[in-house]
Amino acid sequence: MSRLTLQAWREISEPTTRPKFENWFRRHHALKRVKKSDVATGSVTELQVEDSTKYALAVEDDALTVNKVKVIEPDLSWRNGVIHVLEGDVG
Repeated sequence: MSRLTLQAWREISEPTTRPKFENWFRRHHALKRVKKSDVATGSVTELQVEDSTKYALAVEDDALTVNKVKVIEPDLSWRNGVIHVLEGDVG
């Protein structure tokens, strides 16, 4: 979320555009907790998000990627899960 432009944040957070936020959230919220080490060991190769989309996961040059988008901050602990900050949007 920190990489969203101010305009994109306004568009998804306004009460009249709540469905946009819900759609955005469902495209970015994983159903299962996945850490970089899970991908590096090969135990996990894809990530399914709430809207049923599946994204390929890989570790390339010691960097985690989601759908070929580099993760710049992996494995940030948050509540009962982890957050990964990506360079761009996965899709």
